[in-house]
Amino acid sequence: MSDVPNFRLLTVSVAIAVSTTLATVGQLGAAHAAELPTLVVAGPTATITHGHRFTISGRLTIADAPVPDEPVQLQSRSIGGSWLDVGSPQQTDADGQVTFTPTADRTADWRLHHAADATAGDALSVTVRVSVRAALTAAWTRDAVRLKHRASLHGTVAPAGTSVRLEELKSGSWTLVRTLSVATNGRFATKVRGKTPGFKSYRIVRSDASTYLGATDALPRLDVYRLHTYIVRTRGHIVANVAKFAARAAETYADPRGWLRAHHRFKRVSSGGDFTLLLAQARYLPTYSSVCSVLYSCRVGRNVIINQSRWRHSSVHFTGTKATYRTMVVNHETGHWLGRPHARCSGPGKLAPVMQQQSKGMQGCRPNAWPLAREIRAVS
Repeated sequence: MSDVPNFRLLTVSVAIAVSTTLATVGQLGAAHAAELPTLVVAGPTATITHGHRFTISGRLTIADAPVPDEPVQLQSRSIGGSWLDVGSPQQTDADGQVTFTPTADRTADWRLHHAADATAGDALSVTVRVSVRAALTAAWTRDAVRLKHRASLHGTVAPAGTSVRLEELKSGSWTLVRTLSVATNGRFATKVRGKTPGFKSYRIVRSDASTYLGATDALPRLDVYRLHTYIVRTRGHIVANVAKFAARAAETYADPRGWLRAHHRFKRVSSGGDFTLLLAQARYLPTYSSVCSVLYSCRVGRNVIINQSRWRHSSVHFTGTKATYRTMVVNHETGHWLGRPHARCSGPGKLAPVMQQQSKGMQGCRPNAWPLAREIRAVS
């Protein structure tokens, strides 16, 4: 009568950081009576992503002594299915251990089996269930889109299945936008129209199925922005460097601290445009409107007019640097074109709103070239 082996399944480690540890287990052959198998699970039930490999290792012993050079077969069954051999048997090493690294393609039960032979009797490990989650990835071609234009997204899912859902976060709840068809290779794609300015949150959802868990992939926020075009012109006798003036303005418009935060983007064009950025000799400012002064910059209609004297010399009332002043005055007058009124200092020592008339006095505030958060929220 052959000795009866004790089959100890040591670990089932899944993906990178999740592991399930099993204590002494085994259903012994009928040749000897034995204690019932026990199972101790440390941590959550294993869940891995479709297509990833995981590890099942075990140790074959007789009376706690390792049994080397014995064939052990990995077996699997789908939920509600029958046990099937997976691949070929592997031989135990000198310590009686054996390791398998199957690929997860469905939620399934797994076990190790040693068939009775001249060395040892039949041994069967306990069953370990490994849940498989669908593999899902999605991305925007670009994560910013002009208002009323379309943003493209694409992705892949495995198993391929037939469809995934595109959902948008609205008023704190995820709302179905549309159901997307999935090709046989697992790819899907669609376009989303930017209907209103602002950051928009979307996700792709794959529902649960009988053989795998569903998955959700949140896309980066989509920035839906208004695009404003402008031309650069001069008026009067200009001694400032116009090329540097235009470059500083472009840098200001492109800076993420500026009106870009309010979903406004600016593009210089050679003619036409939505507004004109003017560098004007001081004496010409009043010709645009009676509210304009030779002392300061001004905005009238489509004209954002920067006073050359202020551009070159800043203002005696402004306590910041000349570079800060130049950025501030471009943001301030463009803010008027965007519809923002003047603002006041909210308290001594605080940053001045960019829409404060910092050229005329700081009101106790510190100089500031960029829109404050409350100014960003107020503009659309």
